[in-house]
Amino acid sequence: MQLLKLGRRLLGRYLFDRLMKASFYGHFVAGEDVARIRPLVQRYMSFGVKSILDYSVEKDISREEARAAELAYVTSVTSFVYVTSTNDTLYFGYS
Repeated sequence: MQLLKLGRRLLGRYLFDRLMKASFYGHFVAGEDVARIRPLVQRYMSFGVKSILDYSVEKDISREEARAAELAYVTSVTSFVYVTSTNDTLYFGYS
């Protein structure tokens, strides 16, 4: 975490974010919202590759806060995002 803070401080937020997206972050993250994800999912579908979309959020919190948040999340999860396609059209839904 210290290295990320140092990088952000030295490069500035904009340049640091651009560098991250051009490196490992960009390799594993399809996009930050449906509008940015859709073209990549459609491209993969054109090659017959299906996608799995996971939602991820990061926040710098204490170990105790993390355990409490994890327990609250696990006991309250009742929905998920699904993607289907028909005739090259993507449908994003919540269930």
